[in-house]
Amino acid sequence: MRPARFGIGLRGDRRVSEYGRLGRLAEELGFDVVSVFADLGYQSPIQPLLEVAAATHRLALGPACLNPFTTHPVEIAAQIAGLDVASNGRAYLGIAKGAWMSSIGVPQRRPVRAIREAAEIVRSLLAGENAGFRGEIFTVAPGFRLEFDLVRKQVPLMVGTWATTARSRRSVAPSTMACPPA
Repeated sequence: MRPARFGIGLRGDRRVSEYGRLGRLAEELGFDVVSVFADLGYQSPIQPLLEVAAATHRLALGPACLNPFTTHPVEIAAQIAGLDVASNGRAYLGIAKGAWMSSIGVPQRRPVRAIREAAEIVRSLLAGENAGFRGEIFTVAPGFRLEFDLVRKQVPLMVGTWATTARSRRSVAPSTMACPPA
């Protein structure tokens, strides 16, 4: 059995310059993971995570969570690959259907299929494949690939969930479905 890993999640509501200090503090306090939330209306998590990466040495770090309805999986792959480069191989990808999309008029049709296809596209691009992808929701032309050097051919994946149950009409807290070790 793997030992438990402990993480802390940060909101994207601070000055970018504050995230390096917060990351160092998390590392000093013994946390294993730092996430920055990708909530609507707040800054993108990537810039704060780059600050954490530059200020720390052992923390795993990643967004919680990017979604394929507002960011195409090719862009998700490039962002995570860039974060992995900046952190010397410490990045993970958090992906979910996203929350509050109705407030900006973004439909979330077939969220499980969208997340599955997005994860497959990210996986194939990080692995250096360029065969393309033709799914039910997303398409990537054959020959397309990431045009920069990668640190790893795979990053850990966390799939987040947030839903209202049909039976009780109550919220279900976010959870992870899979997060391999870094």
